[in-house]
Amino acid sequence: MKSKNIKLKNILSENTPGYKDRKFGAPLPTLEDIQNAHNAKQDLKEEYVEVMNMPELNKHMDAIAKLWKKWKYGPMTERSDIKPAAKELKDYLRSWFQDYIK
Repeated sequence: MKSKNIKLKNILSENTPGYKDRKFGAPLPTLEDIQNAHNAKQDLKEEYVEVMNMPELNKHMDAIAKLWKKWKYGPMTERSDIKPAAKELKDYLRSWFQDYIK
């Protein structure tokens, strides 16, 4: 049986967070480094939403969640319908956001 050589560079992947801009010889990123970078990115993303009327926005988002739960736990809902219905609702909301939030 012929042995196949596997190169180390083909096994190791540096596509994980924290590796993108890493220079040769630089220390490896720690879990804490990656979490801090992620949290900083999240803070930037939420900055604009916080300026909006959050109680009003949450009220409408909660209304969508209540409608979903009412349907999901309703007497006519078949268990096998829940997963495809969730996907359909998410696709609908995604499409709505793409059309109206520009």
